Amino acid sequence: MSKRESLNIPEWLKFSGDRQKSPVYFIDIRGKNLNLNNPQVQRELNQKLKDVFKKLNPGNFKGPGVIKVHPGEPKNITYLLPELVQADISFLKEKGINCVIGDTTVIYSGPRGGESNPGGDVSAYTSVIEHNRWSQKHTGVPFVILDRPITSVPGVIEFSEEEVLRNIDSPGYYQNIYIAGAIDKAGVIFNNAHLTLHGLSPLALCVKGLAMGGAGRKGKLQIHANIIVKINSELCKRCGTCAKNCPGQALRYNKEKIPVLIEERCMGCGECLSVCPQKAIEMVRRGPIKWGKGADTFPRRLADFLITLLNGRWEGLVNVGHLYTVTADCDCNNRPQKPIFSDIGIIVSRNPFALDMLATRLFEEQAKKDRANYSLGN
Repeated sequence: MSKRESLNIPEWLKFSGDRQKSPVYFIDIRGKNLNLNNPQVQRELNQKLKDVFKKLNPGNFKGPGVIKVHPGEPKNITYLLPELVQADISFLKEKGINCVIGDTTVIYSGPRGGESNPGGDVSAYTSVIEHNRWSQKHTGVPFVILDRPITSVPGVIEFSEEEVLRNIDSPGYYQNIYIAGAIDKAGVIFNNAHLTLHGLSPLALCVKGLAMGGAGRKGKLQIHANIIVKINSELCKRCGTCAKNCPGQALRYNKEKIPVLIEERCMGCGECLSVCPQKAIEMVRRGPIKWGKGADTFPRRLADFLITLLNGRWEGLVNVGHLYTVTADCDCNNRPQKPIFSDIGIIVSRNPFALDMLATRLFEEQAKKDRANYSLGN
């Protein structure tokens, strides 16, 4: 058991009393019909991002630096653009900080899944990185799988454990959490996330991106702990897609009946929800919730986990929200999606909660303007 740490939340993040406002910078591209794949447009946006980073007045960053991203899936075409993290790379290099780009393995099935990438063979994951233009050949810096030590970069970021247990004296739900080995070693984190809707969050951006994406396998299971599958018998067509894609083999399939949940095997990852062609699955709470209030606790789980993960790391954090090619499902879906409305822009803040709040407002405004039939339900 590692030494228990005291919870240290900076004054600018506290949510009581006369708190300071957290600046959120907005690079607005609404109504400009920009081609984000145009190299000149990319250069101009990267320069604007660098200008914003300087305004944040980050002080004395200490390496190593991790540029946290979601690299997308092979058939996903609307993920975060690799070309738009060049500002992060350039800014950190000017600060004398070596950096890598990275993300963790996932608990659902697929080429980025943990089971598809055992400790000594990450070829399935790296094939996605190459395909989606995240490799060093494309970006100029190494891509590290943050919970696979075999991808460590000597002299830049080195780690020997897939996940690290941290013990924090936190009043929230998570006091003992498992974070990815490379995140534990990071001195600076540039947390890049691409805005999408999500079946559980319901918004996926910087809070979810770093909480879930910075967690080790056990950490991800901690976040999902109280969520299980519920199948609508009227909508289910007994196709078996959910059972075939379940990474925990928690659904027993018989062509004559709807799949039966083996509750003790269900990790609550939501993979079945995302692949069900009939939308016959929802994720519900497993038993009584022992903390928090409200019908939907998943967003608080993410927030609670993130606060614990970032203990002692807040001063080395910059969050970048990419609000373009926004889709109805998250980037974990291995299929092409179409944007639900026009591009909005890029927002930057030290505070991931303030950034996500602004993104929520901008989402609702753009959905209303473009008459898109989507809402975050707020």
